[in-house]
Amino acid sequence: MIDSKDIIARQMRSSQTGYSDTNYGKPLVNVPIVYEDDYFAIVNKPSGMITYSHSKGGFSNNSILRVMPHLLTRPSRDTTVEDVLDFPAACHRLDVATSGCLVVAKTKQAAVHFADQFASRKVKKTYTAILNGRPLTADANSPHHKSPSAHLLKKMGLLSPNNNNGDDHILASEWRLIDYPIENKDAVTLWRELQVSKSLKALNQTLTLVEFHPLHGRKHQLRRHASLVLGCPIAGDELYDDGSEGSVALRDKKDKIFLCSNEIVVEHPYYNTEQGRIEFQSGDPTTAAQNTNYTDSIREGDDGIIRVHARIDVPPVYTRFLAREERKLQRFMEENDAS
Repeated sequence: MIDSKDIIARQMRSSQTGYSDTNYGKPLVNVPIVYEDDYFAIVNKPSGMITYSHSKGGFSNNSILRVMPHLLTRPSRDTTVEDVLDFPAACHRLDVATSGCLVVAKTKQAAVHFADQFASRKVKKTYTAILNGRPLTADANSPHHKSPSAHLLKKMGLLSPNNNNGDDHILASEWRLIDYPIENKDAVTLWRELQVSKSLKALNQTLTLVEFHPLHGRKHQLRRHASLVLGCPIAGDELYDDGSEGSVALRDKKDKIFLCSNEIVVEHPYYNTEQGRIEFQSGDPTTAAQNTNYTDSIREGDDGIIRVHARIDVPPVYTRFLAREERKLQRFMEENDAS
């Protein structure tokens, strides 16, 4: 007879992975973990890596679907077996050429919760990009020269002193709004200029580092808005640049463009439930909030909602690229002066 104190089975957490039973081949690249708990993870997808599968069908070892079982740990808490996904599942898509924060669900509850968050535009996303050229911000007749309302800035967390990126000095006047439908669907993007650099091959010999905040998530929204509305395609974007000699010269590598999802804020799929909130507020040491790796990532907002804030540094290659382009132009000018 089984007593209530008898141990029938014990779920162990592997030091490397909880999905060791996978038949998938060893991943080709390492994917850094930005945040992880028993319900979901946020990883830093490298540019050139496929999120789901090839456009022509079939899967590759160089895809998020294949890499996650090797990287993440199966839920170890009292999550019901029925709720745990066989393998971690990406909750949204990043283009092959785009790098950065990608949300991956471990449980069915989390997958459903995130599907609702993305559909209802509760997820706050920040992208950094290098544009080929400098967008016109002083043309009142330009479709992108619009000042976003204070309500919209506040809704997207860009007006409060505690804005997502922590830059308290950012002024409302720095932001511009693009309202340009894609495939007959609303597509709104907020953007601001971060840095202007010189380049020998770029449009008007200028490259611009910008920050994007998409309100919607249409296919190639930021890439299309940059090229079609701002008139400055993202550097390296073979699909949307003009194919000129200068644009080709700015292409770094195949399937890689200068667009990075460097910050994402999501509502936690478990700690906002009745039971999860009790655990979170009680300081249960098994909660993600007590994990020293992620203490700064998960917190309760003024509205009472518990969110995970994940942020990564912009890839160092961005800074190196801008510096390299500046040097090329400087050398060209010096050679011309010498002649």
